[in-house]
This record gives sequence, structure tokens and C-alpha cells, in this order.
Amino acid sequence: MNRGYPFRRHSADVHTLIGPYVLDAVTGPERHAVERHRVHCPSCDAEIAELTATAARLADSTIRTPPEALRQRVLAEARRTRQDPPSAHADAVRRIGWHGWDAVAAVLLLVVFAVLVTYGVQQTRVDRARQQNAVAQSRQQDVAAVLAAPDAELVPTTLPDGARGRLVVSRSDDRAVVTLTGLPALSGRHTYQLWLVSGAGHPASVGVLDVGTRSTTRVVSGIAAAEAFAVSTEPAGGSTRPTNIWASVPLTG
Repeated sequence: MNRGYPFRRHSADVHTLIGPYVLDAVTGPERHAVERHRVHCPSCDAEIAELTATAARLADSTIRTPPEALRQRVLAEARRTRQDPPSAHADAVRRIGWHGWDAVAAVLLLVVFAVLVTYGVQQTRVDRARQQNAVAQSRQQDVAAVLAAPDAELVPTTLPDGARGRLVVSRSDDRAVVTLTGLPALSGRHTYQLWLVSGAGHPASVGVLDVGTRSTTRVVSGIAAAEAFAVSTEPAGGSTRPTNIWASVPLTG
């Protein structure tokens, strides 16, 4: 039994923390993980810079609409001002002028179109960041709920190949927090799949990691009837039954 175990949450995937990081919705360890990662990942560093700039623009409240009275004064002044008479070559100048204005109008339309497209792309990224933030907050709440359960128990976990793992189980809550780090890299299109094994030996999948993922923190359900937690290596997308058990952790004494 472990009541009040000081469990430190690890990042499931640094890429999913980029949105919350920009919105300042991450914990200290998560912030350090993102900052360490962006040093070695130019694409993530660029995405962070873009999202930060977008958030700053969305927060800008300095733009103001000119008052209607100003527009009326400008129009009245234009009506009172006498115009110069047309010159002998006015028609030629007018033709040339209109051609020039057509070119200016075309350029302006292109600029407006580019601005609208850019805003749409940036808005999509902001919406995605908000969604990632909501998912991260929900996951953090689920982890906290399991760790705060009266019967929360730290299960001894030994993994091969230098990998590290922690497993906190609450049978009353029927859930467990699983943290895996340092998973060995797999060749080809293979990944890791998580399982709960019942007393009858029937495995139930509780998650498939993305190809290339070597660390994860997940809340898995259905722990009450399970006798073991297992990790297998499978083809991308996972399997209906484990084909190659990489590690197994007993949940009962």
C-alpha cells in the first residue's frame, strides 16, 4: 500500500506538450522537457515560435475603428474643395492611370488573399494547441485522481534493456497510471502495445504507442480483474493479441 507516494509525472510525448507550453499550461518538469527537446528539433522550435507569435497577435488590442464623425468631415471637405480643370491630355493620363490602378488593385487582392490564408493556417494551429491543452489537462486530472485514491499502490516494475517503468494501481478506482521511459528503439514499422492479462490468461489491449515513441504516461482502465500488465512489440497499429511479449509485470502477490 502506498498512500501519498510522491509520483513524478513524465511526459508521454514531448510533441503533445508544445501547445500547452506556448499557452503556459505545463508543469515545471514538462516545461524543461520541451525546452530540452526544442534544442535538437528544428521543426518543433519553429512551431513554438509560430504559435507564440500568433498568440501575441491574437492578444493585440491596439487596433481601433476610426470614428464615423471623422469620415463625415473628410467627405464634407472633399465637396467644398474645388477640383483642377482637366488638361488636354487628361484622357490619355486617365487611361494610363486606370491601368495603373488595376495593377495596384490586383496586388492588393493578392495581399489580402495571402493574409486570409495565413490567418486561417495560424488559427488552425491555435485551435489545435487549445485542443492539446485540454487533452493534457484532462490526462493530468486522471493521473492525479488515481494517485490520490486511498488504495493507490506502487507495483514493483523491472523492465529489460535498461528501460524504466512505474506502475501505480488503484483497484477501487479500477485504474492504473503507467509510466514507461527509455524504451529501446524498434526496427521497421514496429511499436509497443500495452496489455492487461486476466486470471484466465486473456489479454486485453489498453493502448498502442505511435511508431518511434519511446516513452509514455497513460491511465489504463480495467485493472481490478487483471493479474498482470504486459508490454509487447507489434506491427504499426497494434495486434488483436500479443505476438511478442517484451515485458510482463505481475499485479498480484
